[in-house]
Amino acid sequence: NSTLTTLHHGGNGIREEGAKRLAEALQSNFTLTTLILWHNGIGEEGAKRLAEALQSNSTLTTLDLWSNGIGEEGAKRLAEALQSNSTLTSLSLDRNNISTFLLARIKQKTEWNITQLKGTTEAKGPQIAVKEEGKVRSDRDKVKTRLEEVRETSKAEEAERKRQEEEITTMKERKRKLEEELKKLNDNIVAKERENNEWVKKVKGKGVEIEWLEKQFASLEVKVKRLDELNSKAIKSLTVEEVKETMRLEGVRADAVETLGRNGVDGDTLVDLNGSDLGGMRIGWIGGNQVQFVT
Repeated sequence: NSTLTTLHHGGNGIREEGAKRLAEALQSNFTLTTLILWHNGIGEEGAKRLAEALQSNSTLTTLDLWSNGIGEEGAKRLAEALQSNSTLTSLSLDRNNISTFLLARIKQKTEWNITQLKGTTEAKGPQIAVKEEGKVRSDRDKVKTRLEEVRETSKAEEAERKRQEEEITTMKERKRKLEEELKKLNDNIVAKERENNEWVKKVKGKGVEIEWLEKQFASLEVKVKRLDELNSKAIKSLTVEEVKETMRLEGVRADAVETLGRNGVDGDTLVDLNGSDLGGMRIGWIGGNQVQFVT
């Protein structure tokens, strides 16, 4: 046929076999400009055959393949064919289980001649669903920005982790020094306790000595008090016993005290301690003082 320019075959169920026959016809047809094949179930293989025909066809400008289940592989083959086709300007790929990403790739590769590309992965009928290049780039930029943010966050987290590790190391070193200082303090406490115990022992010893000295001092005070009492009496009024007591307190020899006692008690006269008989008056020595005694 050399006059047909538009062929509307939508919803006729031509399937894969019908698409193969149409593809064969397109390779030798130079008048057809519009081909409508929506909802025919041509599948992946039917799309591949049409892609082969587009590589050699130079008149077709519009191709509608809405809802044919051509899938990812069929769409890829059509995109490859369009690289060598310079006449097709409108292509509809709605409801063909094609990812939005692949549709964007197809548009990017064919934008130099395809001015209208339709496609969606939703089952809501024909509609323009391919994102515009600006939107794709915007999404890409958003992803890139987010990636950079994640990287910066990761760097910040890594820096914080290192800072915390350094802080932990510093705290451990400080702990070690504090433990050393604590050990020194404990050693000092033990040494001070030992020194204090020794001092307590010495103090106790001194206390015993002081107690003994106090007793001795008290005894001497008693003696001094008695000597004061004896010395305050008139020498001639001293009895023999008081003389003997005075002599003992003054530290006179014991044998001299006994001699005085014997002479003073057994006889009528006292013999002086030096052995000098002065008649009725006798001379004695008490504490370096010469005293007279009467019989």
